[in-house]
Amino acid sequence: MKSMPEALIKYIEGYDDDVKNKFLTIRKLIFDACEDVMEKISYGIPTYFYKGVIMHVGLFQSHLSLFPGPDTIDYFRSRLENYKLDKGTIRIPYSMSLDENLIKDIIIYNLNQNR
Repeated sequence: MKSMPEALIKYIEGYDDDVKNKFLTIRKLIFDACEDVMEKISYGIPTYFYKGVIMHVGLFQSHLSLFPGPDTIDYFRSRLENYKLDKGTIRIPYSMSLDENLIKDIIIYNLNQNR
C-alpha cells in the first residue's frame, strides 16, 4: 500500500485512535482492491480514484460517511438498512462496527463501474 499523502495525515490527525483506525481500515480495503488507486483531498475530504471516483470518505463529529454515489447506494440498498442514507451517502456512527465485507463489495462494485 502506498504511503499516505501529507494532506490525508493532516485530515485525520485531530481524531481519536478509534476513528483513525476505522479510516485506515477503509483505506486498506480500497488499496487491497486496487493497488493503483490515487488518493487526494477533494471537496475537503479524502477521495479515492481509479478511472473515476471510487469513493469519498468523510470524518465528522459523531460518524463517518462513505460517498460511493447514488447508483451504488441504490444497488446495495437492501444491505444498507441499518444505516442512515442520503443521496449517494452512507453514514456510519462511530459506535457501530465497520461491515468490512459490505465496504469491500461497494469498493469492488465502483471499481467495476469505472472500468
